[in-house]
Amino acid sequence: MECEADINNSFKGAYVKPRILCFPWSGGLARTSRLLSVALYLREKGAEVAFAGDGRYVCGKNSIVKPEGFETFPLPDIPPEVALIGNTLKFYSGDMVERFVEAELALIKEWKPDAVLLDFRATAALSSRIAGVPSFALSLLDNTRYTARRISAPVDHPKNLKVQKWLGPKLGRRFADWVAPFFMRFEMRDAALPLDRVARKYGIPERRNFFSWLEGSELNFITDVPGWSPSRKLPSRFHYSGPIVWNPKGFETEWEELRKRIPRDRKFVYISFGSTGREDVFLALLDAVRDRPEFFLVTTGGQISLPDLPPNMLSAEFLPGQKVMEEADAVVCHGGSGTLFQAVEAGKPVYAIAMRADQEWNAKEVARFHLGIATTARAVLKDHARFGRDLERLLTDGIYREGVKQFQEKLKEFSGSRKIADEMMEHMARAKK
Repeated sequence: MECEADINNSFKGAYVKPRILCFPWSGGLARTSRLLSVALYLREKGAEVAFAGDGRYVCGKNSIVKPEGFETFPLPDIPPEVALIGNTLKFYSGDMVERFVEAELALIKEWKPDAVLLDFRATAALSSRIAGVPSFALSLLDNTRYTARRISAPVDHPKNLKVQKWLGPKLGRRFADWVAPFFMRFEMRDAALPLDRVARKYGIPERRNFFSWLEGSELNFITDVPGWSPSRKLPSRFHYSGPIVWNPKGFETEWEELRKRIPRDRKFVYISFGSTGREDVFLALLDAVRDRPEFFLVTTGGQISLPDLPPNMLSAEFLPGQKVMEEADAVVCHGGSGTLFQAVEAGKPVYAIAMRADQEWNAKEVARFHLGIATTARAVLKDHARFGRDLERLLTDGIYREGVKQFQEKLKEFSGSRKIADEMMEHMARAKK
């Protein structure tokens, strides 16, 4: 707590407008786009904002930050091939933490931010504490220490599959789900070890929990809604902001051209897997939709090139998702919260194909709130025809549109990015007095 107090005091200096340095996990579209959405409002309110990272979406060829005119600084980041495994928290090695912290501290010293804004970059949370710079963070409740969700084993986790092979599918699944919470606690501690070692070197208290290294020293914003994931003893510095919706800039013309090619007499389905889509799932869907009566539009996020598109499908790297969803009859996604909530805001039922643990948890909520149909990548790959059967039900059963309509009322209570920007600026102004 003494460390937090010292950080709070660092706000007490006069500045014309606050300088805020954003540290997303820059290889993830959702993480980067959330901070970008907030940054746009912060800039509108007079803040000077810059971004740091070396992933594809900050400084890479698919940067979504540069077109918005923000200054960017290349920094080493978690490679996508490591982070997108998705069923492990062991992202950092000891050497990696040392290198990242050294680079972050040098940038903080050079750019002199008044505050930093984080999304899933644990080393930046550590670096800001070392430098005595206040930090804010964005997170899903399931990525905090305060989730009360009953953890179950990810369907596609190698250890889960091995147990099922030994004990049989039914007993193996039950055993894997039973041990999953214990395994999760161990993994959280293990993943924090490299960060704790470097923290000790700089005289910063250990955290002993990976999720605690994702927290900001000031306010932490939960980017979903109460009731989506159960919580326990949520501290007062954790605030629900509601989902953050981002629409890529500069793709309106491409969307209007594609829109002209979509038949008006057929159901229209939009497919988007963010930055965590798997090539084998994309290809399975190409096979599954080839003879379907619906028309499909897929965005790849610049991850892969889709060969031999069927005549009832179009593709693009990026499109203004909100506009596309408003015209679609249904949305197929990976269960990531950003795409999922965006579809609900547009009033469209969802077909969620979960590809990793957190998406499986979201998929359960999709089913619980009747927002659509949930399955896993494993199930779709095993039976391509399943997609067609489920899609037919999604498009015809009114329970899903009614579920979406009811959930839309929950979303109206929150303003997402605007709320975060407002609360950050107010917090900094109060602390400065």
